[in-house]
Amino acid sequence: MARGQYVDTVRRVNPRTHRVRLSAAIAMALMLGAVAVPAGPAGAKTVKAVKKKIRPRVGIESDSYHFVRSTTPVAPAAVNWKPCFETLDCAIVRAPLDYSDPRSALIDISVVRRKASDPARRIGVMFVNPGGPGGPTSGLVRASARVFPAEMNARFDIIGVDPRGTTNSTPVKCGGKLDATRADVDSIYESIAALCAAQSGELLPFIDSVSAARDLDWVRRSLGEAQVSYLGFSYGGYLGGVYADLFPTTLRSVILDSGLDNTVFGTQILADKAKSWERALRAFLTACATGTLTPCAFNDGTDLVVRYQSILAKFPDPRTLRNPSNSRQGIFEETVLQLIEDQPKGWPALAIQLAAAATATDPSRVMDASVTGGSGGDASSIFEAFLAYTCRDGQYTRDGAAQAALGAQMLTNAPLFPSAALSTGSLTACRYWAAPALSLPPITPVTGTPVLVIGSTLDTLAPYEWSQSLAATTGGTLLTRVGPGHGAIPISTCVAAAASVFMTDLVLPAAGTVCPS
Repeated sequence: MARGQYVDTVRRVNPRTHRVRLSAAIAMALMLGAVAVPAGPAGAKTVKAVKKKIRPRVGIESDSYHFVRSTTPVAPAAVNWKPCFETLDCAIVRAPLDYSDPRSALIDISVVRRKASDPARRIGVMFVNPGGPGGPTSGLVRASARVFPAEMNARFDIIGVDPRGTTNSTPVKCGGKLDATRADVDSIYESIAALCAAQSGELLPFIDSVSAARDLDWVRRSLGEAQVSYLGFSYGGYLGGVYADLFPTTLRSVILDSGLDNTVFGTQILADKAKSWERALRAFLTACATGTLTPCAFNDGTDLVVRYQSILAKFPDPRTLRNPSNSRQGIFEETVLQLIEDQPKGWPALAIQLAAAATATDPSRVMDASVTGGSGGDASSIFEAFLAYTCRDGQYTRDGAAQAALGAQMLTNAPLFPSAALSTGSLTACRYWAAPALSLPPITPVTGTPVLVIGSTLDTLAPYEWSQSLAATTGGTLLTRVGPGHGAIPISTCVAAAASVFMTDLVLPAAGTVCPS
């Protein structure tokens, strides 16, 4: 299939406003993940700050479902910036809901900018995306001084574009009253899919990564920039690959950090993630047992895999539960995964907590992931957009038999995470999703635009194999970081230095370069 030829064959219904409230355990278990924004004034409270500050001070918050129907073919209007978040600029850009219709209704795309701190040496614009899908970009832009190398902040206007269907960009909303009698997870997600169709049906056929990539180019044109650079984490890495596939000549440089690979869409995406959970936990247990991690409170001289399994044995068999992700074991496993992701702080803390769990009646009560100090934002606030993108993009299979087989495969791949392996409720939501899945071809090699792909060997949210594949499909250069963690630039000085040199000077690291954690 030629570049940019993505298949789409759907239409729409009518939206209303409300929100689904699910437990953080369910939502976090389903998300592909976003790069963690450092805690603090510009980090953990970012999501709430959007409504608190933009509405009264700027007055440009998206008017969620008041679509504007154009009577003549539309073109991007110049961005009208207004001050927001103390030192940033915000704007709403009107973009077509349906790019195939020259008289399409218009939706709101929320844009946030931090100007280059050294304007005399300004190179241009760098679009950034924290992942999700559905993660708001304002928090990443506000925290740019802590997330990105100094030279990037000095020489680029860092701009976050909230993808359509998220946050202030005409968001998908699926709220309403769930049927409390539906106790099992499949029925819950069937109900959620019905709510989304009833309340956001007009949007759902147009919430996909191809349309979101077209929005990025629409914003580029609104800014009057001939070329932009792009840096995306997690799902944002995949979105950047689609953007580069569709608009290669408009991109100066591209960094895809811990990205998603669409050649694994269907069932392999979750099977691969389960394998990465197991790999990372076993690496931790090996480091604990061999003295590589010192001190390690969990090391009592016995077989630590067996000792960990004895903790799992304290919970009911997750195969007997109707909703394993929301069980005590689900909470326990979720915390283990979060602590594994943060090697400097999380691994010693995990060792201490597992030692306590070994003697606790309820191991879930002694687990606490807050020691890592990071926050990816409010999971419930992006849950609707997450489902909309994953289902529409075709990330998850809609075949019931394939879903059942996937559960067995995930248990095989991650026997130390049985509850997480069985928590595949989002696949059920996609089976009942109102908008059919797109047929997205693999991203093709990008010619004329240098691409840097970054992958971490023990990443539990975006397995290292995905970065290897993404480098192959885009034709990019792979930079490897050894160790756990999702989003390598903020946590590795070696990676940050290489990324900075590439983004500013267009010099790629040598092929096969490996960075420590």
